[in-house]
Amino acid sequence: MIGPLLQQAWAPLALSWAGFLFDATIVAWLLWPRTRRLAWGVVVAFHGMTWLLFDIGMFPLIMVTSTLLFFPPDWPRRLLRRPPAAPPAVATRRPLAAVALAFCLFQALFPLRSHVLGDAVLWDGWACAGPGA
Repeated sequence: MIGPLLQQAWAPLALSWAGFLFDATIVAWLLWPRTRRLAWGVVVAFHGMTWLLFDIGMFPLIMVTSTLLFFPPDWPRRLLRRPPAAPPAVATRRPLAAVALAFCLFQALFPLRSHVLGDAVLWDGWACAGPGA
């Protein structure tokens, strides 16, 4: 449907400028509460279009969901119309803190595994079997 339009000589230049203007201004539009919803709609449309036109994997989904950080912290509760939950009891905070600490330690130490295992840290069959296998 839009194929012939994209084959016009002016289309690549116009789309590259549109992409530049989008990238250069979208943060300002998302920061301003009056335009935030409209800007998020533009983000969804822009990244939906790039997802359809280009094979770039998870990038559009990651970008659309990451822009939700511009909304107030209570937007999911307001969307679901639920009252704010009470803070967790002290008894549940300690196990949560232990799990969070373990997760953070894993994220910090896992990239350093090559210092313990040597160079064979790839997850493909050749690296696991070792050279000459």
